Amino acid sequence: MLLGLVAAHGGYFGRRLRELAEAEKTASSDKEAHALAKRRRELQRLSLRISWADLLISLVVVIIAINA
Repeated sequence: MLLGLVAAHGGYFGRRLRELAEAEKTASSDKEAHALAKRRRELQRLSLRISWADLLISLVVVIIAINA
């Protein structure tokens, strides 16, 4: 589960966030730039939640390993 989260985070979120940031810079209108910025912020929030899940699962694994 942890490996899947890490792979998804690095393989998808990082690439997609970079693409949205670049598209935002080259947007043809302020409205388009605003919409791209909104999508980027939403994806950043989801990415942060997944990062926290990664940390929590890692902590659980460490605690289980210590108690084993």
